[in-house]
Amino acid sequence: MSKAADNMSGQIAAHEDKIRALIAGEVKSRFTESELSFSMGFLYGLRSTLDYTDMADITDHERHNLIIELKRAISIIGSVADAERKRRDQLPKGGFINIIKRLFS
Repeated sequence: MSKAADNMSGQIAAHEDKIRALIAGEVKSRFTESELSFSMGFLYGLRSTLDYTDMADITDHERHNLIIELKRAISIIGSVADAERKRRDQLPKGGFINIIKRLFS
């Protein structure tokens, strides 16, 4: 595997690991949503780059393998959305008035 393909593979793995850690709550950060957005955007951007251009000096076989790796990594984004929906479902319901009423009851 060429150095460029190795570097891309490492970046894919790093962003995938970061997304999994943020979802699992292993990493506590006040920028969690921003970090998730950046990592997911990076994966999608890299996928587009590999699909439509040859910015890196890699072979077609390496490109194909990287795209498969990216598809696997991008598939966890659905679990991110599901985890976020579950988290929001657990939050107290109601608008500002209901929250104030709960605080003072």
